[in-house]
Amino acid sequence: MIHIKDLSYRIGGRPLFEDADLYIPEGHHVGLIGRNGAGKTTLFKLICDELQPDAGEIMLPKHWRIGLVSQHPPSGDRTPLEEVLASDTEREDLMQELNKTPDPMREAEIHYRLIEIEAHKATSRAALILKGLGFSDEDQLRPLSSFSGGWRMRVALA
Repeated sequence: MIHIKDLSYRIGGRPLFEDADLYIPEGHHVGLIGRNGAGKTTLFKLICDELQPDAGEIMLPKHWRIGLVSQHPPSGDRTPLEEVLASDTEREDLMQELNKTPDPMREAEIHYRLIEIEAHKATSRAALILKGLGFSDEDQLRPLSSFSGGWRMRVALA
């Protein structure tokens, strides 16, 4: 469930939300529509704790994890497979730290954590996700710039 109570948020002194209330019971599905600039993205950022409200509170179940997909699909020279692997930020951060740390104890901790998150399966997991979204093995190795916006959005979903 999502419960928003007395939410207020201003941008540049202009109120975007003022004493807003919202309650969505568990199991319900809701769509959010509105004109550009109405505050849809800002509301999601408030819910995800990327922004702090001026007043009010947003209550979510503690065990919830919220995933967001960017409105702008990825592009560039990376492949879909590389893009999906890069989105696993914990794995990426651990791998970078592993290459830099001179401390053998920290190196052991990093290896232990990589085993816990099954980092050795990351490439096959990413490939399987992409395959489920319609990407052939060959497509997974093409640069993102060679795909249409719709296919790049699929990579964002992956």
